[in-house]
This record gives sequence, structure tokens and C-alpha cells, in this order.
Amino acid sequence: MPLPRRTIEIAKGLSLDESAATETLGVLARKGRGKTFLATKIVEGLCDLHCPTTIIDPAGNWWGLTLAANGKDPGLPFIVLGGQRGELPLSAEAGHRLAEVVVQLRLNVVLDVSEFDDKELSRFVGDFLETFRVASQRQRQARMVVFEEAQLLAPQQLAGDTQRMLKGVERIVRLGRNYGIGSMLISQRPQSVNKEVLSQVECLFVGQINEAHARKAIRDWIAEKDAEAMSQLDALSKLERGEFFCWSPSWLQVFKKIRVLPKRTFDASRTPELGHRAAAVEPRRESLTGRARSATRGARRRRGHRPLDRFPRRRFGAGKRAASAGGGGQKEGGAGGCSAPAT
Repeated sequence: MPLPRRTIEIAKGLSLDESAATETLGVLARKGRGKTFLATKIVEGLCDLHCPTTIIDPAGNWWGLTLAANGKDPGLPFIVLGGQRGELPLSAEAGHRLAEVVVQLRLNVVLDVSEFDDKELSRFVGDFLETFRVASQRQRQARMVVFEEAQLLAPQQLAGDTQRMLKGVERIVRLGRNYGIGSMLISQRPQSVNKEVLSQVECLFVGQINEAHARKAIRDWIAEKDAEAMSQLDALSKLERGEFFCWSPSWLQVFKKIRVLPKRTFDASRTPELGHRAAAVEPRRESLTGRARSATRGARRRRGHRPLDRFPRRRFGAGKRAASAGGGGQKEGGAGGCSAPAT
């Protein structure tokens, strides 16, 4: 008798089964309407299913996964790299080697790229996704990649060095399912997300959207996937924070309005209120061991970062003395899914 499929409860009356790990999801809404909240809810469920998850975060808010909702207790065992709160800073040259480590050790990782300039962002993301895809072909296993602010990572209008980065995102989204990679696109500007990439979404969550160009981008997706739902576009401007329409005509075969259930990790994306000083909150630190420690040997700690007694001190990926991703120290298998690496 087959085992029952495990599920991720998103809202009352809506759950995603474990096949979500290899599907293509989209979360669209104007800023402040709960799109990252919903995406975090999905990631929490994937973590419960032991699905390794990589988050590329140009906004610098996903470190909140490491803490419980109260901002004090432990959250999920994610390693945060880069940004103001990362365990280690990131180098734009580290993409290839870091991708090998993430795939081989099945790490849950937040790549905070919020401090990269446009050229550094394009180089790092392009390198990382190229190697991540190739390594995943060799080690086939369900895993998820989350693209926060997808309009920056897969833009409709190309400029400078963005072509290679866009190609990396497009290949993950279009071909990744063949070797176990699912993806989630998050954006407040759907009209600025590359149309070829957005058209691959199989389950679309849409929150409040008022802008005419954004609504047209959604209309184009609906017209291709589910023409009968066109009549609901007028209701998008009336949705409250945390309310979404879920469209999945092929995979889930569902179209319904939902209200997202509470999540259990810290909401680091919450906008500070005027006159209220936010309490100092620091992410929970995960330790790197074995092969991951070897790969990050020599990483330099930037001025102003807290001392980290379990992490090396040089910038991840910088310098000729950095060890290769194939360095030893951890037995085959490593830390799987959402299990913290063994110490």
C-alpha cells in the first residue's frame, strides 16, 4: 500500500503536496501585501519535507528563517551567507565553488546578494546557477531554488551583463524539473519579469495589484493558462494584505481565493514603523562542518561582523588559497534537507 503524500498547508482549504518541491511557483503582489510572507510559508513546509532549499535574496530579508516568530528562539536550520547578517560575506567570484558545496551537501542556504552592485550580482548569480544546474544533473534529487525580487534576476529589459544571469534563471525554471529542481519566483513588478521565465509558472499566487502594466502581465499569463479566470482580474485591487488568488489550472487544477495562515519564523521583511525603534535581532548561526568547512576555509570576516568562533575568517570565495569544493572532512551524504549539519 503506497504511503500517503505529505502536504504543505498554505491556507484553509489549500495544501500543496510534496511534488511542490519540483514545480514552478510564482508569487506576485505589490509591496507590503504579503508576498514574501506567503513564500516563507511555502519554504517552511518544504523544510518540513526535508527538501534542500536555496534562496537568492537581493532584498536581504530572508535571514529571518533562522529564528522563530518571536525573534528569539531557533527557527529553521538555514545557513545565511552575505549581506549585513550573514555568517560569512560573499565574494562575487564564489558562485561556481559555492554551488558545488550547496548541491553536494544538500545545504539549506540563504544567499544574501543585497550588497552586490549590478555587475557583481550578474556574475555571482550567473556562475552559481550554471554550476548548480550541472551539479544537480549529476546528483539528481528534489531541491528548490527561490528567486526573491525576480525582476532583478530575470529582467525583461536586458542591460549590461545581465544576459548570462537571465539565461541561468531561465534554464533552471524551464529545464530544472527534469533533474529535480523546483523554483519559485517572487516579484512586486510582474511586468518587469522576463516573459519567457514567467510563462513557465505552473502555480501562480497573486495578491493585491493595482498598476495597469502589472495587471496586463498577469492577464497575459492567465490568457495562456486559464482564460476562464479572466473575469477575476478586477478583484485584484480589492485584496487585503495576506489574501491571494491561487491559479493552477494544470498541476493542482484549482482557482480560489485564499488567506495565508500564520508562519512560524521571524518576519524580517516587516516595514519599520515611524516612531518605533525595532528591537535588535540577530539571526541564529548554523555551523559549517566537514566538506563545507573545508570549502569555506580562509573566508575573511568583514569589519563590523560579529566574531564567529565556528567559522573561518576570510571572504567566501576570495583569494587563491581557498580550498576547492571537493575538500574532505565529511562523509558522503552530509547534512540532508532541513537537518542541521552534524557537529
